Amino acid sequence: MFSEKGLARVLVAAVMVLTGPAMALEQKEEILMAGQFHLLSADIAMISYDPENADYLMQADDTLTTVSSLLPSWVEDLAPEQQSQARQEWSGLVEILRGSDGYPGLLEGYDLNLDANQRIHYDTLQGIIFAGPHLQDAALSDIEKIYLRVTSVVAGYVALTANPFGSMAMSANDGDSKVVALTSEIDALFSAALKNSSSPMEKQALRRQQAKWQFIRGTVMQGSQSAMPYIVRFQGKQIAREMAALIEG
Repeated sequence: MFSEKGLARVLVAAVMVLTGPAMALEQKEEILMAGQFHLLSADIAMISYDPENADYLMQADDTLTTVSSLLPSWVEDLAPEQQSQARQEWSGLVEILRGSDGYPGLLEGYDLNLDANQRIHYDTLQGIIFAGPHLQDAALSDIEKIYLRVTSVVAGYVALTANPFGSMAMSANDGDSKVVALTSEIDALFSAALKNSSSPMEKQALRRQQAKWQFIRGTVMQGSQSAMPYIVRFQGKQIAREMAALIEG
């Protein structure tokens, strides 16, 4: 099974085999990148939850590195009018996170203004990513849908409960997070994936991740009433790693 760093190496390797100019991603690579983009949001939110925790800063930086290894190739598959906007939003996001011109970025320590500004770039880029044809339900397997929905739930829940202004800005029922609706979809998708799988090993892996999902499901459903972003993020990222391994085959 992939560790967090192991998944990063797999994703980076997928790009390193390409030579010359960046090339469009394969669908599986785009799916994995999109999930990691969700998890980047969760990792950034944890910086505001505990600004003194250096591990959160390093983990967010690792996830940013993973996304950075794939996103330029994804841009190559966009329509020309979208490429410029995507590059601009990505450049703005990275600059805020890592700093520029001698000014520290959000990954060097929490700053409320930087957090607010990075979210603008993040949300715009997220909209472009998930509007792509490779990420529409009709193009996805049940396992791929689980991966994307679990990472979306983790991102939404952690943003809701870890950020000091999250509970004021949204509730678990808001369209922005869709956390409650997604939990029911994930339940149904696990059942469908188990029913449709013909591989005993795959079924065993799915049951393990389904059990982890059930462990955090109740907490997710309570939203900000029972805030445990560190647990949901930790378990959710474990599920994401295992589902990514199944996607990779």
